[in-house]
Amino acid sequence: MPRLDEIKQRMNAATLEPWVYIEEWGSIHAVADDDFTEVVICPDHDDRPDDMTFIANAREDVPWLVARVEELTAAMETMLAWSIKYWGRECECDDPEIMTTPGAKCQQCMLREAIAKVKGEPDGQDIVLPWTTDRHAIEH
Repeated sequence: MPRLDEIKQRMNAATLEPWVYIEEWGSIHAVADDDFTEVVICPDHDDRPDDMTFIANAREDVPWLVARVEELTAAMETMLAWSIKYWGRECECDDPEIMTTPGAKCQQCMLREAIAKVKGEPDGQDIVLPWTTDRHAIEH
C-alpha cells in the first residue's frame, strides 16, 4: 500500500473531532459538543508542551496536508496528460532534436517520476492519466 494511503487510513481511523491540549490535565482531548474524550495522556507534559501542541494539531494538520498532496498530484497528472496530448507522444527522450543533453529526461518522464514518488509507486510507468484508463509504459 502506498504511504499516502497508509497515512489516510490512520487519519480516518483516528477520533474525528478537533483535538485540544489541556495543559492542566496533561492530556489531549477530542472535543465535540462540550464532551471531552481523552485521546492521549502524556505523564511528562510539563516537559513537553510543544510536543503536546504538535500532537493535538495533527488531527487538523494531517487531513489538510493529505488534501494538498492529492491536489498537487492531480495537477501534475493534468500537466503530464496535457504534455502528452500537446506533443502527440508519451516520451521525447529518444528524439535527438528535442533532447540535446545526453542522459537528460523529457518533461513527460520527469513528471511521471515525480507523480510516482508522491504516490509511492516504483517507477511511474503505471500512472493512469486523468483522460484515459490506459496504462502507459515508457522504456529508456
